[in-house]
Amino acid sequence: MHFTALQDILESFYGAKIDALPKESDFTIGTTAVPLDSLVRRDCIWRALSNTGSTTIAISLQNSLTITTGIPIAPNGFLLMEWRVDQDLVNRPWFAISSAAGGTLHMIERFIAGA
Repeated sequence: MHFTALQDILESFYGAKIDALPKESDFTIGTTAVPLDSLVRRDCIWRALSNTGSTTIAISLQNSLTITTGIPIAPNGFLLMEWRVDQDLVNRPWFAISSAAGGTLHMIERFIAGA
């Protein structure tokens, strides 16, 4: 099947029309790990992280991460997680740390409405 919209994919997967609602969050990231906990629920289907600052930011599933042990996102860098590729990773609690004080991270998530 060829899909042109997220709603088509959800309808095919779940057998009914399902809406997906966006949620945006901004985080100030420092040199101590912080949770990316805007709205972590089991119904997240898509998450985009954008490093909008001038420092390198690393993310990890571990709250003990360091800037050298996480997945790095360079300044102006971008990371996308999507349920078809990343499966349950998109719903896990993530943590972030910056190479210096004052890092900024913008996150957009999409959730299944009413799930």
